[in-house]
Amino acid sequence: MNNALFYTGLVVAIVAVIYLATTFMVGSTYSVSLELAYTPTANLFPYNTTRFAIIVNNTGSAYIYGMLVGFYVNGQAFHNYNVSIPQGKAATILVNFTYPQEGNYSFEAIVDPGHLSRLSSYNGTQLTMYAHVHNATRPDPLSSLPDNGITSSSTFNFLGGSMAVATLMYGSYNTLLTNQIFLPSHGIMYGLIKDIYQELNGSYGALASYSDGSVAESLWLQGLFGVSDLQQVIQSYGPKMVKSGQYSVFYMPGNTTLCLSYSGGWTKLLLYSSGRAACASIGAANATAQLLEQDYMPSFSANSPIMRRSANFTYLNSTVVATQYGLSNGSAYLATWFTTANNIFISYVNESPSWPLYQNRTCYGLISNGVVCSEYILPLINSTTTKSSAMILSREIAGNYLFSLYSWVDNQSSLDANFNAAKLLAAVTSNETALKWRSAYRDICSFNSTYGIGCNVTSFDGSTYTASVTLSNLANESMRVNSASCYTPGLQNNETVNRTIAAHGALNFSLTCHYSVLLPAIGIQNSYLFYLNYTRVGRPFKIIGFLNTSNII
Repeated sequence: MNNALFYTGLVVAIVAVIYLATTFMVGSTYSVSLELAYTPTANLFPYNTTRFAIIVNNTGSAYIYGMLVGFYVNGQAFHNYNVSIPQGKAATILVNFTYPQEGNYSFEAIVDPGHLSRLSSYNGTQLTMYAHVHNATRPDPLSSLPDNGITSSSTFNFLGGSMAVATLMYGSYNTLLTNQIFLPSHGIMYGLIKDIYQELNGSYGALASYSDGSVAESLWLQGLFGVSDLQQVIQSYGPKMVKSGQYSVFYMPGNTTLCLSYSGGWTKLLLYSSGRAACASIGAANATAQLLEQDYMPSFSANSPIMRRSANFTYLNSTVVATQYGLSNGSAYLATWFTTANNIFISYVNESPSWPLYQNRTCYGLISNGVVCSEYILPLINSTTTKSSAMILSREIAGNYLFSLYSWVDNQSSLDANFNAAKLLAAVTSNETALKWRSAYRDICSFNSTYGIGCNVTSFDGSTYTASVTLSNLANESMRVNSASCYTPGLQNNETVNRTIAAHGALNFSLTCHYSVLLPAIGIQNSYLFYLNYTRVGRPFKIIGFLNTSNII
């Protein structure tokens, strides 16, 4: 009887538990609604960003814990999120997507994509949005230049953030600025590029000089930034901003105006050193570009003389990161910026009928094959980037063209850079008749006349830094040369000679001139100390003179 009562009570208890559980499950529902908000998607271009807000509302009667929300781009998972939402509340997920290229895009927000949260209904838990990204307009910074009597102009482009290297080089060596190779001339433009280069994907520019002395600089930029970002950067340099329609205008000293706008997939800047308003030139369909392009086409068509001469003016296995085309007083020039693993080069071909007038031009550096002059460029005094690097400018004049190669290399490679440049120039100008350079230095050596020793440098091999020297014994007694050394201070390395010179006789021998690898960073090495250890009439002598070379190889 007791057992029957026990089992009867157990059954009643189990039924009660099942009833309560069923009541709880039926009374607690899991239900959500989904919203997908986003910034306007009209007129999208590469590197524009759409900002999404995925809003999940808990419309049920139970607390939702750890529910998965997926965000998909073109059917591929972009990111998955876990949300926990109290009853009657909402969770907002913010997502930014930057378009890498033109094309059609689909975006989907899906709540509980694996159906793991026992939602009472999955209707409305998936929303889709479509966007079309237009291809950016053809970059044409020439079209932004004011049309007001242009006397010279150039246009250039950089891949990725490589333009920042140009600003770094400008901060170390002003020779590029002097020649207007790739670089605008106003400091605020450099500061701007330096601050945003990590977000830059591409940059196109144009420079122009005008008959009234004014200059204009146009930059078209593309990357992970917007107009508001550049407004902040420019204002950090001091100029105040004034809004004028679609333009942000910044006024600077010297009647200089900087205009900023966005259109066609490009952030556009125009700096103009004239009191006249120039912002409208950025977007206006003026005749500047058409006129300039009519001039550029014959000079820079595929088979034009300057294009043929520039075609192979790079090292094998190098990467081209920028090009520049320019016209000045009817003469064309073309520059190519290229890199190897650790070094940077700029090849530069300048056409002018006046180059043949530079026959026997003086070279203050190393002359190769009589026709290539390589000179070390002194860095700016405050430069912090040149302590372990060197800038070498190698030039050859052939026909009506000046061929130049800038080599920015580490100090250990600086001597090789001279010879590599000579080889590259020889290959590029193999069909040209090159002009000779005249060395600014002479092959000479000397000692104090009281020692009765004459000295002459008969040759100097710049590839091995080996000097061939003739010593003359001016005394009436013979002398024995024991050792000699050609060196810069601190690097004396005595080489054994052990040869005798008869009275009023002469001796020719060779020795290596030793120099510090740091010296090429401040100039080509052509002056040495000349140490001589000799014996005359049984008496030893140790004397120091000088040896200068012309650096012709």
